[in-house]
Amino acid sequence: MRNVWLAIMSYFLGSIPSAYIISKLFKGIDIRRVGTGNVGTVNVIRQVGILPGILTGLCDSAKGMCAVGLARLTSTDFPHAALLALLFAMIGHNWSIWLRFQGGGGLATCIGGLMLVSVIPMLLVGILWFAAFIFTRHKYASSLFACMSLPVMLGLAYGSWSSFGYGLSLGVVLGVKQAIAWVKYGLKKGIEKVETGF
Repeated sequence: MRNVWLAIMSYFLGSIPSAYIISKLFKGIDIRRVGTGNVGTVNVIRQVGILPGILTGLCDSAKGMCAVGLARLTSTDFPHAALLALLFAMIGHNWSIWLRFQGGGGLATCIGGLMLVSVIPMLLVGILWFAAFIFTRHKYASSLFACMSLPVMLGLAYGSWSSFGYGLSLGVVLGVKQAIAWVKYGLKKGIEKVETGF
């Protein structure tokens, strides 16, 4: 029951629409109606400015950190409770109840949370992302490749199938926006759509 409440609180924490609020405060615009329509850091940078974009990224990362911090305070089941909290914070970020289930891509939230869960897997995933980007020159395609490695990294870090499962879930949440874009816009345009608004 404790994990149920943790998941609910993490979802609502993640659902705080940082990009929407900051865009309204700085420029009075609805970030969903401009640029790519993505409620994320890159779209804020392009449509509102660098400073608001940086603030958005920091706030989105902080949501992941706070969810993991909440798990550490309320549960002794580490890292599983922390990964559960991070997963639901990302779901809240990607499909915010306050924005009619619109949202961002979840990358900043995921990075923020993983920094408090396990730094080494996050760094290894980052290295894989960079290597993939060198070869593909596609930011989000590289992110998908890195996401595929996340379950393996977490599974190896904690030596359990449950950690692997949570890593797989995080990867799915990160990748589903790309999959939706591919279905809606086609492969090439879908990649461009997500890459310019992540």
